[in-house]
Amino acid sequence: MVRELTPKQQRWIAAYIGPACFNATEAAHMAGYAGDRRTLAVTGHRTRYTPLVAAGITARCRAWHVEEEFLRACRSPPNRVRGQWEADV
Repeated sequence: MVRELTPKQQRWIAAYIGPACFNATEAAHMAGYAGDRRTLAVTGHRTRYTPLVAAGITARCRAWHVEEEFLRACRSPPNRVRGQWEADV
């Protein structure tokens, strides 16, 4: 049996790589998962480490040519990232 991503998992990946900037909790909220912040944090974490979703993230990043440097910057605290961008300008 070949498993495919559910529509909600696809939305989660798009949010995680896009506007949620690699924040699993925020991606869960944006994808339409239900619950309070704590529940969304657990859901986001579980979704992130589901093998099929992890493969989808890697594939989407490669397809969008997301650079490793950008990925590291998105994982940094917001003030640090903002400071790096301001320093580059």
